[in-house]
Amino acid sequence: MFPELHDAVLAPDSVGRKAFNLHVLARAGLPVPAGFVVGGMVELDLVPDETLAAAVQRIGGFPVAVRSSGVLEDLDGASFAGQYDTELGVAGVAALRAAVARCRASAAGDRVTAYLKQRPLPAGVTAPPLAILVQRMVVPLCSGVAFTVDPITGKEEHARIELCAGLGDRLVGGEVTPTQLVVALETAAVVEEVVGADGARLPARALAELRHLLLLAQARFHRPQDVEWCLDEDERIIILQSRPITRIRWRTDVAELSNAYFKDGGVSARVCAPLMYSLYERPFNAAMQAYTQRIKLLPAHAAPRPWIVSYYGRAYWNAAVVKDLLGRVPGFDEESFDKDLGIVKRYGAGGPKRVPFTVRTVLPALPAALALESAYKKVPGEMAVAMKNFRDAELGWRARAEALPAAPTDEVYRGLERVLLNFQFHAECQYFTTTYVQANFQSDAEAFLRKLGRALGADVDLIKLMSGVADVTHMRLQADVLALYRVAAAHGEASLAFDKALERFLEANYFHSDVELDLTVPRWGEEPGDVRRLVGRLLRSGSEPADPKATAQKAVAAYEGEMARVEALLAKKPLLRAAKLKKFRSTVATMRRYLLLREEMRECSTRAYHVARRYVVEAGRRLTAEGRLEREDDVHFLSATELADLARGRVGGASLLGPLRHRRLLHEGYRDLAPPDEFGHGVEPPAPIVASAASWKGIGASAGSCEGRACVLLSPADAASIQPGDILVTPYTDPAWTPILALVAGVVTEVGGLLSHAAVISREYGIPAVLNVAGATKVITTGQRLHIDGLTGMVTPLGGAAPPVRRAGPAAPEASASA
Repeated sequence: MFPELHDAVLAPDSVGRKAFNLHVLARAGLPVPAGFVVGGMVELDLVPDETLAAAVQRIGGFPVAVRSSGVLEDLDGASFAGQYDTELGVAGVAALRAAVARCRASAAGDRVTAYLKQRPLPAGVTAPPLAILVQRMVVPLCSGVAFTVDPITGKEEHARIELCAGLGDRLVGGEVTPTQLVVALETAAVVEEVVGADGARLPARALAELRHLLLLAQARFHRPQDVEWCLDEDERIIILQSRPITRIRWRTDVAELSNAYFKDGGVSARVCAPLMYSLYERPFNAAMQAYTQRIKLLPAHAAPRPWIVSYYGRAYWNAAVVKDLLGRVPGFDEESFDKDLGIVKRYGAGGPKRVPFTVRTVLPALPAALALESAYKKVPGEMAVAMKNFRDAELGWRARAEALPAAPTDEVYRGLERVLLNFQFHAECQYFTTTYVQANFQSDAEAFLRKLGRALGADVDLIKLMSGVADVTHMRLQADVLALYRVAAAHGEASLAFDKALERFLEANYFHSDVELDLTVPRWGEEPGDVRRLVGRLLRSGSEPADPKATAQKAVAAYEGEMARVEALLAKKPLLRAAKLKKFRSTVATMRRYLLLREEMRECSTRAYHVARRYVVEAGRRLTAEGRLEREDDVHFLSATELADLARGRVGGASLLGPLRHRRLLHEGYRDLAPPDEFGHGVEPPAPIVASAASWKGIGASAGSCEGRACVLLSPADAASIQPGDILVTPYTDPAWTPILALVAGVVTEVGGLLSHAAVISREYGIPAVLNVAGATKVITTGQRLHIDGLTGMVTPLGGAAPPVRRAGPAAPEASASA
């Protein structure tokens, strides 16, 4: 009748979030007082005294604590902290019955009523009857609350702790000035301490234990936690409650940081393991330093700048440093720069930074301007040579990777060091260099095309000019996926024909994976089952994916049509034509060349990561067998340099054990955290969209418009729910979404810019895309009808829901997109 916290199965919708969270921690071995739950539908008057007394006896007997455990408590955005009554020191069955009744009655009390006025429940949601948690009473020496990320400063390396002597109800009720501590999570060192009115303090051993339990709780729930705890009479830390931190003031002790492009198709799409971050960090820093010196924005011997950092388990690039350097170049437009990369923020009263063309700005910037133009011309040729050299090197490394299981250990470790610190490093440097040059050229191209449009008296459609880029690498992948799909549709997924087609597919696409910038995820060549599941999802969608050859023709037609339109306008103005036609053609050609080049360099990077993963996995297996690592996947929680040093015997495993365990806990603790895309000093995040608005504004990234049913997806794994003609609404896309984009009529994302993966692929498919609609997945619901315009960036809710589409099998997509 009364489920206990240590029972094998408890569900939050029956026992409430507070009890369920404590159940999760108790099952994980954390110290939680024994307890049981009186369900919200249990009529306690019908329960015999003997039954109630026996339940109390099983958890240690009276006295007990009686606490609320509502289904709506301890949620991400509403904790209901302190809103319901709590009864402590309850002794005897009669007192227990009365305490449960009072706790239940508090759900209709003034506090809860006022709380719900400030944080109303969603439409149609009602609070179910309150479950009650009964726990063994702990008589504490001191009690407190702790936050696993400092909610005041946003520093994730610190925990903020408050405590008072005795029971914690005095602290929660504001009856005492608590002792306040800021503690380093890695070492338990006290960073700040202000002793409270009652002089409460934690012994060093207890503080270290609390710090460890905080990390365990955060790791178990995959996000920062607000934890209630106490120190019992035996000086042991006991966990009384754990819930998500509802509000964090993201750190402002750093200058502007952004994950633009890192998130949409990049390394910050999800929590990033230390090894993966280090493989990104070293080449990003080296390439950016070399590039800014090449274009004369930094002197040749300038000290390295902090180009990339990691916060909250994600990578961010230093937008403040980049913008400061680019802000020395005439024509720099911060708003245009941000739009291309997908940075969305409010600029405040001063507006975005713009650098005019004046004598004062042009003369100092002349060396940089000339160096930029030189880079624009030379980098494509340099990268063509780099790609040839990469392909030659990759052939050898791939052959060695295939032979790793039988290779001598010393040879494996030597190869590991060369792959991580040389082969992958250089491939990634070349890719990053291409993206830096492309981003700058794109800004210059847009500025030129805007000026040309003003001179013509008609806008030049940038998006159409970026469409129809031939032979984009991910479209080749899509052609292979379509061929595989057609074999499965014709012969079945279990057929010999499909097995042979899958072999051919993997010969060309072995290095891809569901999550390409995450070395913890197997590549398709290692796990062909991932491809089988992908094809299965496409089959269950009931629609054949778009044929990239057909969509390419449509995209090329849009590009050619816009070229012809602009040239026709120029023909009407002979002087302007003589001055600008050649530059117009060369600008568009170079812009399109860089779009293709970046995708080609991205594929080289992806291939390099495939080789790196093969070596990393083999090294993890051998280092664990040798006893130098505890687990094979420990390799992912070391940096590339640390792993190479360990494998080559330059450091011992014991010296890395502490940092490794700490990083693993942090990695798990940030898994479901959603930090902002931009933060830092002076950054104002964009206001999320509201459901009541007549329309929502994003960035138009792929031309055309369509009307259809919204399908809100958070993962490609949910693609089977897509219906023909749907508009995909998702936080962001990465390469794993490419086959899914072939099913839909349009795309709306919460992040991304003109150069992002979603934008590039949508333009090649010829479907409209609106990116950077902040909060889209939280406001738009599956089934809601939308109209989207990929040119203006407007998303308009139409009201009503689309009827469900019944499908008997694969069918052609019913898209309504129009160019």
